[in-house]
Amino acid sequence: ISLDEFASLHGPMQRDESSCLQLGVQQIVLNITADNSARLRFNREGLPACFSGQTATNEQYFGHTTSLRQELLKCGCKDSSLLDGWIANHYRWIVWKLASMERRFPESLAGNYLTYTHVIQQLKGR
Repeated sequence: ISLDEFASLHGPMQRDESSCLQLGVQQIVLNITADNSARLRFNREGLPACFSGQTATNEQYFGHTTSLRQELLKCGCKDSSLLDGWIANHYRWIVWKLASMERRFPESLAGNYLTYTHVIQQLKGR
């Protein structure tokens, strides 16, 4: 199904923050912008957890260049193609895109679209 067809099924966007939250969109997803998306980190379950520099816990978070590179290498990508700048740039825009989609279509995508697994799949496709 195309994005246009998907959008026509859901009608025009008339969502405010509180309705998105009621439909299951996490507050952190509502806070993601193009400017801060590169700092998003995921928890062990692969869900958005915090922005880098925002937490002081010992919990392990994913979404930094090292963890992304390791995942892409496991998928068979060549290390020589995985430049830090490339990873960071594409990660930023993928996170922002997935967050935007989740906010636009919360009935269908809330809580299960912006995930670490989906980000890795999108990176592999680039």
